[in-house]
Amino acid sequence: MNMKRIMTLTCLILFAYIGSSQDNSDSYNYNSDERENTLFNGGGIRLSGIWGGTTNGFVKFQNDFSLNNAGFFVFEINEDFLIGWSGYGSGTELENGSNASIDGHNLLLGYTVNSDQAIHPVIYAKGGSGILEIDETSRDRVSILEPSIGVELNVFRFMRIGVDAGYRFISGVDTAGYTDNDFSSAFIGLRFKFGYSW
Repeated sequence: MNMKRIMTLTCLILFAYIGSSQDNSDSYNYNSDERENTLFNGGGIRLSGIWGGTTNGFVKFQNDFSLNNAGFFVFEINEDFLIGWSGYGSGTELENGSNASIDGHNLLLGYTVNSDQAIHPVIYAKGGSGILEIDETSRDRVSILEPSIGVELNVFRFMRIGVDAGYRFISGVDTAGYTDNDFSSAFIGLRFKFGYSW
């Protein structure tokens, strides 16, 4: 539980720092005859693109790796920030022979650094609730947090490919014989993103 709190706090601090850095850099880009940018005079929140795509990767259930498939749709804000939705599903056979799967639809946040560069870093944080099902007889509603960091390549103006790595935190497992740690693990994925920035 302490590790989950640490990672959540780390993500919040990171996004706050990035936002603060952008505000500070913008504050130096004016001369004496220009007014400071605000939300209402053209310097605030602006929709700059729309993206969608898929993520395919590997995540562990106990000691076995499982293929994790996901789709997502995000709005790009001010060229750098991403906010949207992600749906996903993963499953495998556990050590005792039971079949387990986790499916859900979560909020997806992201930040791209220098997205106009051919290769650039990207940070994602996905969180919300999901359903853990074991042998179709046990269903737990669990909380999910997935922070990740990766690298993205601009293949075409409408297509980007990225590699992400992070950690999936699962909490709220109530099924007897299992714990949160059985379904929490590191993950790695390949992301295909299609859309347009204007």
